[in-house]
Amino acid sequence: MFDSVSVMKSLDMPHLTVFESIGFNSITIFSERKFRVIQEQTKEIVAFQIVEYFLIQAANIILRSIEKAISKFRAVLEMQWSNGLHDMGYPKWQLVLCLISVYATLYISLFKGVKSSGKVVWITATMPYVVLTILLIRGLMLPGAMKGISYYLQPELSKLKETQVWLDAAVQIFYSVGAGFGVHLSYASYNTFHNNCYRDCLITTAVNSFTSFFSGFVIFTYLGFMSYKQGVDISQVAAEGPGLVFQVYPEAVATLPGSYIWSMLFFFMLIMLGLDSGMGGLECVITGLMDEFNYFFKEKKFGREVFTLFVICASFCVAMINVTPGGIYMFHLFDTYAAGISLLCSALFEAVAVSWFYGLERFTEDVQAMLGHKPGLYWRICWKFISPLFIIV
Repeated sequence: MFDSVSVMKSLDMPHLTVFESIGFNSITIFSERKFRVIQEQTKEIVAFQIVEYFLIQAANIILRSIEKAISKFRAVLEMQWSNGLHDMGYPKWQLVLCLISVYATLYISLFKGVKSSGKVVWITATMPYVVLTILLIRGLMLPGAMKGISYYLQPELSKLKETQVWLDAAVQIFYSVGAGFGVHLSYASYNTFHNNCYRDCLITTAVNSFTSFFSGFVIFTYLGFMSYKQGVDISQVAAEGPGLVFQVYPEAVATLPGSYIWSMLFFFMLIMLGLDSGMGGLECVITGLMDEFNYFFKEKKFGREVFTLFVICASFCVAMINVTPGGIYMFHLFDTYAAGISLLCSALFEAVAVSWFYGLERFTEDVQAMLGHKPGLYWRICWKFISPLFIIV
């Protein structure tokens, strides 16, 4: 005889108390005939409860696997142990060692000025193009890649009505070009007086635009592959910010055959980009302060080396905050308030100071002394009116 009660007890089903309340577990009270009638009536219910039980167990297994994946992701910073900016925690020693290696590389690249950093830039600036090309060729061989490229080349023009889109675009251009940081001014100070800065500006902006456009192809080929593999629309796969770089894209690369090779190439490219950006930002600080207090450093034998070490150590101490469990909160704080509106305001003040306070005519004469000809009317209108108004709007 099919003992439904024993099955339900072994499965620990919640409906057992209902059946017990009506005497279902007291077989001696019922006659054999009445028990069979009840058993036939409850057979379908019991079968459904068994299926439901195994479905719940399967769901629990899936949830546990997801929790393991999340715990592995959280194990990097252990951000689950921080409740906010008031609870930063202590830096992870593994990440501190990584941070030390990065800043040691930056010091070796910068302690001799452009003599050392200029050589390193040949690697850090060109290697990403090689890696991007390799990743693009591999990505074009994946199913769904053309779908991703088609999505990339068909933007939603209605988004142009949103202010946030223009703000994000402006910040992206300022970050990629380096405008507003003073990096170009620092490196340009090492050029000769009659260097063709006009040509350099055109080349820099053209290469920057090409790089952004080219990297978009690489990203969306893999997003198209992710969309094809997961069976969802590509808009649900695409992400922005750190999530795209450290979650979505690595996940796509990890599913490829020989994933460790592609992962190494991808993160090697990120390291090169980070070192390149770090060298530019630190060189701006070092050069600016050394030029301002040139009389002091000129008397020191190893003034450049010692001051570079001081700046590197100070920057390292600030970066230590980001490798704590609460470092992600500080990262978002910097990203929101120190890298967005503040950068645009800095560029606005620079444009107004040069065009309106220093004087556009004096600036034009300076350019003529350097290049041998005055800048065109288009550039003068942009410097004095269009650029400040565009940043303000």
